Amino acid sequence: MNGNSNSANPETQMYSAERLQADPFERAQAGLRTILAAHFHANRRQWGLTTLCRQRIVISPKESTICDICILGPDAPLERVVRSPPMICIDVMSEEPLALVQSRADLYESMGVKHIWLLDPAYRAAWRATSAGLFQVRDDQMMISGTSIGFRLSGVFDELEELLRPPQRLSVSSAIERTRNRS
Repeated sequence: MNGNSNSANPETQMYSAERLQADPFERAQAGLRTILAAHFHANRRQWGLTTLCRQRIVISPKESTICDICILGPDAPLERVVRSPPMICIDVMSEEPLALVQSRADLYESMGVKHIWLLDPAYRAAWRATSAGLFQVRDDQMMISGTSIGFRLSGVFDELEELLRPPQRLSVSSAIERTRNRS
């Protein structure tokens, strides 16, 4: 190890334990990514899709970005790094400025991505993005029109709430009693 800090790369930044404890938003982002990836993966055969998490996408010879959830269609080529337009790019919003979010959506659209979806775990809201702007989804359905591909926002955010709820700890005697009652 050369001792150099890699703080210029946000993927490898080191944070103090204090900051990490005070930032539950990061867990909400990771949880939402997990829920979405699991949903698309569970339906992969029915929909003919491939789900990739935190996938690098080459936009142009000089530009690339990392998509939180990248959904590839059935005809997508097998590539180490995605260079062909994904069917869907889903980004879980962080504390980035909206201008940066729109800029990334513009990049996706410029390479031919037809469905760009943004979800905010803090506000439990979602948007469809195009070069014309961000359009909030108000009907609870994040779907590709004319298909069954997608999900209900309320279901995804309910799962996120469950994931973020502190686990209920049972005493040993309570666990034994619960097991006896099931028999």
